[in-house]
This record gives sequence, C-alpha cells and structure tokens, in this order.
Amino acid sequence: MKKLGITAALAVLIVSCGSKNNKRIEMMADHENDSVFVVDENVWEELQVCNYEGTLPSADSEGIHYQLTLQKTNQDSLDTYTLTTTYLGSKGEYQTLTDNGTVITLTGIPDDSTAIVYQLVSATPEYEKIYFLANDDSTLTMIGKDFKKALSKLNYTLRQTH
Repeated sequence: MKKLGITAALAVLIVSCGSKNNKRIEMMADHENDSVFVVDENVWEELQVCNYEGTLPSADSEGIHYQLTLQKTNQDSLDTYTLTTTYLGSKGEYQTLTDNGTVITLTGIPDDSTAIVYQLVSATPEYEKIYFLANDDSTLTMIGKDFKKALSKLNYTLRQTH
C-alpha cells in the first residue's frame, strides 16, 4: 500500500510540474508485484520546481507582474518560494521586489473542502501572507486571507510557465 502511495504522489508531481523534455522517467519491475520509478537526478530536480507568471491588477499602478517559483527541497523539509513582483507604473516607471519564504499547503476553502491553497509565508516578518488557490495543474488564483476570490471581474490568475 505504501508503494501505491509513493507511486501516486510521483505521478501527481510528474503531471503537475513535469518537464516537456524527453528525459528518463520509467517504471521498472523487480518482481511481478513490485514496481519503482527510476528518475534521473536532473529530472527529479525539475519535478520539484513549478514556475508561475502573470500580471495582476493594482489600485495604484497599471498592474503588478508576478513571477512565482514554488520549490520542494526534499521530503523532510518545507516547501519554499521565490516571488518577484514588478510594479508597472504609468510612464514606464518600474519597481521590482524579490521575496522568499515558506509555502504551507492548506486543504479546503468555504464552499470547497477539497480545494488546495498555497500560503506564502515570507522570511521577512513584516510582510503579509499571500494566498493562491490551485485551480488546476497549470493555474493559480490569488485569493484573500478569508480564502475567497475577489468579487471583481479582473484577472488574478498566474499561469504555469515551462
């Protein structure tokens, strides 16, 4: 049963953050009932990193361009993130900030007990937590600390990049 769980977890990881390159990922069987994945180190590293990007609305600028990298460092440690935000000012003025910290994966929001939410907890104590709802394998939507989407029709979605 434990092998099934590990296999399922690897399959989800491969689907959600996999590379399009034809790297070596294969299923091998030592015995009829046993199977293990063999994954090259380079692919394993790629499978551990997901990149998202998008420009979200802002009240005091033309928008904020987000570049978010989520990384699983290993099974025993917490997930981490790096977030680069570029404020797109009118008249071509730009201000870029980079932040990093810990990702906490939460399950459930109002009206959806199975929803997955990534809570970004900055290494800088005075920064507020940021929340992203995982919509599917390739998009995240910024939500409020009340775990609700904005009532606006504006786009708060980041898309996975490869």
